[in-house]
Amino acid sequence: WASPDMFAFALLYYLLRSLSVPPLLESLQVLDVGFTCYNIFCVSSVVSTMSVTLPAVPDEPSSPNPSGAGWPGLHRAYTIVGPCVVALSLTWGFFFARGITSPVLSMYLNTDTILEELGLASSLSSVVDTLGLQALVSSDVSLCHATSKLWSWFLASGELNLMLASTMLGGLGLAATVLDMALLLAAGLAVSLQASLNVGGGLVPALLKASHFVKHLAMLDVCATGVVVLSLAAGIYREQGMMIQMQYGIFYVIASELVHNLTFYYVMSAAAFSSPKGAKRASDEG
Repeated sequence: WASPDMFAFALLYYLLRSLSVPPLLESLQVLDVGFTCYNIFCVSSVVSTMSVTLPAVPDEPSSPNPSGAGWPGLHRAYTIVGPCVVALSLTWGFFFARGITSPVLSMYLNTDTILEELGLASSLSSVVDTLGLQALVSSDVSLCHATSKLWSWFLASGELNLMLASTMLGGLGLAATVLDMALLLAAGLAVSLQASLNVGGGLVPALLKASHFVKHLAMLDVCATGVVVLSLAAGIYREQGMMIQMQYGIFYVIASELVHNLTFYYVMSAAAFSSPKGAKRASDEG
């Protein structure tokens, strides 16, 4: 759970750099070597955990009851896995699209608080409002726009950490999540085809294995956690007039990840019970 911070750093960098409007306002920010090492540590930790294998489940004693014979509705239940996964995928797609294109985090300066901290008269706030400084020092960020903007800054400056930040957001945060949902959709359809037409069964284990691997690398839920943690931790700067707050887009992101995880465990369970061992166990329990 160190990984949320690497997404928070990338989004905070974007917010601070977006505030730079020279010559009226300049902001200085840099992703240094510590950011590089931190990202390498987080990603390598995730990859290393995938090399840990679970012990094999011992074979169950053979049963005279044939697979699924004791539960007539079992076969029909497998055939609806595909349509259910399609419905879940469409629901996920709506939340995901809204989440990555809507603002998830915002930052602005509270001029009244700043004037109070500087010991200046509060009447100057009207002058500040007239100059439009409040709009000048306000910024928000969506995951999709941050990814593309960080990449464009990398192309313009050649800073490798900007490429790393863009890759983390766009690759592990967004693309890996889309790929995992595509694998789950294919696996759900394969389970239904196996049940209804007795075809596609050989694809299911391969698709589930790939999904299990990709889901470890899909870090949109980690990114959402980083946004929440950053907005809460930034509360200490409110007394200095800097306001960093969550925006409505993060709730779409969280909803999409809830549907993502629901789809993952639903497909995994359906595939497990559609196997000979799983079907026999369900039949025995039924």
